Amino acid sequence: MVPTLNLSDMSYKEVEDEVTKFLSLWIGKHFCAYFITGGDKILSDLVIKTATSHGLEYMTDMPGYPDRVRVIML
Repeated sequence: MVPTLNLSDMSYKEVEDEVTKFLSLWIGKHFCAYFITGGDKILSDLVIKTATSHGLEYMTDMPGYPDRVRVIML
């Protein structure tokens, strides 16, 4: 199981805090985590901003995983 957080129903204000909490919970326990953005560019940008501020890498536009940001937690 890959930890996954669905952000598509959250307000933009909540996203950075929720992503930070989620990463803190799972970092070091899993290789990666998925953040479902529902195709919302602003949500994707907020996830990417938060991940990079924690020194983490990310991937977008992955085949078979539409509307998700994959954060590598190594």
